[in-house]
Amino acid sequence: QKIKEMRDKRRKEKILKELKEDEERKKNLEYIKIREWEEKFDREQKLREQEEIIREQKLKDREHGISRLSENNDPETPTKNTLESFEIDKTTEN
Repeated sequence: QKIKEMRDKRRKEKILKELKEDEERKKNLEYIKIREWEEKFDREQKLREQEEIIREQKLKDREHGISRLSENNDPETPTKNTLESFEIDKTTEN
């Protein structure tokens, strides 16, 4: 009887140990999956932020380009400069 009880006790302990190990493995797998998801999310977030920065930079560049064009298209300034740069011979007819 005592031997039988000892066997049962060892068997139960073994089963409990296996269950604990199985639970521990599941927890570790879940932890790993969560970390992988967080890392993926962080990478995607950084990528989105970089794309947004690039988009904003392009918009700024366009605005600066438009303002430069509008400065160059100022009706008085370029005409004066171009007219002054021409040398016209006033003695010729026509």
